[in-house]
Amino acid sequence: MIEIYMAGHGEYAMGIVSALDMLLGDSHGVTPVCAYCGDITSIHQLETHLTQAAAGVHSRGNDMVLFTDIPGGSVNNTALKIAASSPHVHLISGASVVMLLEFYMSEGAPLEQRIAIALQAAQGASRYQNKQPDFIALRETMAKCANAGSGASC
Repeated sequence: MIEIYMAGHGEYAMGIVSALDMLLGDSHGVTPVCAYCGDITSIHQLETHLTQAAAGVHSRGNDMVLFTDIPGGSVNNTALKIAASSPHVHLISGASVVMLLEFYMSEGAPLEQRIAIALQAAQGASRYQNKQPDFIALRETMAKCANAGSGASC
């Protein structure tokens, strides 16, 4: 079985979980870990919290997938220590709603494949919309309608 955690600076993890709640309902099972707010106000407390979470997951015989917000950030660097000493912890940085959605929706696939699917989806999700063909066509249509006056059916 897999247990999923989302750790980030401030309320980032809660924001991700809130979005997942809206999109999937509250059965997604992602546990938020908010660093530098609430009960976790220091790097030491974060390390303790994540270490205890990883130990609990391990004691249940499960794998832990730990998503973090910023590659190279303090939350991720703390998680790296835990993952390095815990083979059952799989650490993925740069987490986004798209990434976690894809991970959730690929349930049933092997764990490493689910991670690869989530990473690929997240990499493909970021784009400058103003340069997309659909956006350019919409902009041109809106400009034509604006120039046609109020009587035009657009």
